[in-house]
Amino acid sequence: MQKVLALIDAQNLWYTPKNDWNKKLDYKKLYSLLKKEHPDQEIEPYIYLILDPLVSSDAFISLLRCIGYVPRIKFIFQSDDKEFSNTDWSTDMVREGRNLIKDADYTSVLVASGNCAFIDLFNYAGMLGKTTNLFCFEKDYSGKFSQKVDKITF
Repeated sequence: MQKVLALIDAQNLWYTPKNDWNKKLDYKKLYSLLKKEHPDQEIEPYIYLILDPLVSSDAFISLLRCIGYVPRIKFIFQSDDKEFSNTDWSTDMVREGRNLIKDADYTSVLVASGNCAFIDLFNYAGMLGKTTNLFCFEKDYSGKFSQKVDKITF
């Protein structure tokens, strides 16, 4: 069976519906959409979260695991100068994605995010002969992806 590596940028996908439509992302529906787009393939969906250590997220993380996601977690913190740190996953997602693509038996790479930081990951996947798919909200889409991705799903 073919395997799909799915990297989900939860922060990017959370802010657009919240800020633009006052809605929350339905992670169960997203998972169903991933499965629908890759019906006869095994999907390994890593979801990257940035959480507040002062707020309990155990139930949310358990829900994500029950749906089928593999959570990756960073906790934000404030430095002595009151600046927030650890607030972005993009670089780490690309690094981990490259390692997973190289070390595992994936035939396809899917990224759910409109962030242009993932163009390098798509280039790398393409060099290894993997098919690539971008899931994003149309308003977050950057035309820079058009030549780098096999399929774009809005």
